[in-house]
Amino acid sequence: MILILSLLCLFIYVFIDIKIFINCLIGFIGVYFVFLLIFFISKGGIGLGDMFYLGLFASCFGYLFTITAFVLSFWIATIVLIFPFIIGRIDKKTKIPFIPFLFIGCFISICTGIIINLIKI
Repeated sequence: MILILSLLCLFIYVFIDIKIFINCLIGFIGVYFVFLLIFFISKGGIGLGDMFYLGLFASCFGYLFTITAFVLSFWIATIVLIFPFIIGRIDKKTKIPFIPFLFIGCFISICTGIIINLIKI
């Protein structure tokens, strides 16, 4: 379902602007390739749901927003989870869902992108 939405989003961008389409296509292919590689190398260390969500995000907003969202997600997860790790509530083997952090990172990426574009005008 998410793959179909991603392809639909890419299809719509063909009619809007070819530069936006290429940006989103690079993001779509790049995200799926990189996350598939991470998935197989880490033997499931990052879930397929994370990959599909970021692929959908990349096909809608392009690779620059996706890279920003991904980096922000890691930083937010680190900040939120450092204290429970220090006090011993979680350890290295604890599986933690990454999707909530991705949502927050994507939201911040979209908001900062909108603000930056408004400043340019």
